[in-house]
Amino acid sequence: MRAAIEAGARIVQIRDKSSDTRSLIKEVERCVGVVEAVHGILFVNDRVDVALAAGAHGVHLGDEDMSVGKARELAGDGRLIGASAATLEEAKAAIAAGADYVSVGAIFATKTKLDAGEPVGCER
Repeated sequence: MRAAIEAGARIVQIRDKSSDTRSLIKEVERCVGVVEAVHGILFVNDRVDVALAAGAHGVHLGDEDMSVGKARELAGDGRLIGASAATLEEAKAAIAAGADYVSVGAIFATKTKLDAGEPVGCER
């Protein structure tokens, strides 16, 4: 992550599906400091509890994670909430439930997320 920050990234997402909760909170806390030093924003993937406990700026939710509405109830307006959407209807529903942004993708083929599905390209 530090290399990404040094290269100019100002929005970073921590995506860790294997660490236990305590370890993940500790890592996110460390990363928050690095990102805030450059006035950046740090998101935690999937884990509203970790984002809140570690002081991250937001959380990104997939379709198997906590609902956007429940996440907004817990996080209030003090955290950014993003949601993955596969269709225009899902995107509209996420925004209506309180998401600050939606993501669509993968735009291009990737080997880093095996369940990303076929790339949808820029048209979608």
